[in-house]
Amino acid sequence: MYDPGSAGLACTSCEAKVAFTRTPGEVSRVAFDPAAADPGRTEIAVAECASCGAAMQLSSNVVAGRCPYCKTPFVDERRSTQAIPPHGIVPLQITAEQAGSSFRDWAGHSWFAPKDFRKQAANPDLVSNFFPVWTFDLVTSTAYRGERGEDVTTWQTVTSTNADGSSSTSQVATTTIVWHKTDGQVNNRFADVVASGGWPLETNMESLSPWKLDQVVSYQDEYLLGSVARTYTVDVAGGLGEAKTAVAPAIERAVKDDIGGNHQRIDNLESSYSGVTFRHLLLPLWAGAYQSGGKVFPVLVNGQSGKVVGQRPYSAIKVALTVALAVLIVIALILLLSR
Repeated sequence: MYDPGSAGLACTSCEAKVAFTRTPGEVSRVAFDPAAADPGRTEIAVAECASCGAAMQLSSNVVAGRCPYCKTPFVDERRSTQAIPPHGIVPLQITAEQAGSSFRDWAGHSWFAPKDFRKQAANPDLVSNFFPVWTFDLVTSTAYRGERGEDVTTWQTVTSTNADGSSSTSQVATTTIVWHKTDGQVNNRFADVVASGGWPLETNMESLSPWKLDQVVSYQDEYLLGSVARTYTVDVAGGLGEAKTAVAPAIERAVKDDIGGNHQRIDNLESSYSGVTFRHLLLPLWAGAYQSGGKVFPVLVNGQSGKVVGQRPYSAIKVALTVALAVLIVIALILLLSR
């Protein structure tokens, strides 16, 4: 299996470390062709979890196991599908022990968690796996119509009556906004805009950010040995749509800078996209799922930084006791202050 501690392969029986030859060079980008729904497709073998539906690309040495997202056991019943193979991968950077330590720190901050969750957290069962993302480079050209607002300050002399009956004058400033119609065009270049290829939890992919994409290397099966890779459920066209949404705020800021003035109004934006290239990358995770009160609570650990996101169960008894204690304290304070 791949060992992030030595950045090589480790035997699961004798723990011997073996190096492997890595593919040199930068991970190349592929030109996006809107006429081809999924350019560069190839046949891959995919196993699907019967419980949560997660589609997983298994390494060649995995024939059975448990789904890393819901812990449902599965036996290798792979089906073939057409998909774009990964162009690059960010190898695991932290070991199972380091991921477990991050998880225990995260779990320990919840006093309201029930005992069974704390017991499981003491010996976390985490599975190394990878999830798919698309990264895009693109050039945008945006034509706009809007208004530029200029602050115009005028001064007025105001006469007022003092308390002794005398009068005095003062200068009072009044600022108004004068609007001017304007139009123009701005060009932007974006690199490595990340879009999800299918996120394993009902949380935002950004919750585990940041990801260090400068550590991307060319994809090789060796990096997946002992791990599970989730296949994408959002195709490259869908990923591009997400990338366009992601860059929209930056385009709007560029338009406002181009309009200038003290205030800006944007009446219309029309963007065109060119030079679009993409990469299909796999990012590393440690995944776990824990049961409490008959429910499953998934947890993910960033395979680079150790950052943890997930859902914690809460003990109804602990919550009720805390509320009751708070009520008693309030009542005691009221009685004390009423004396």
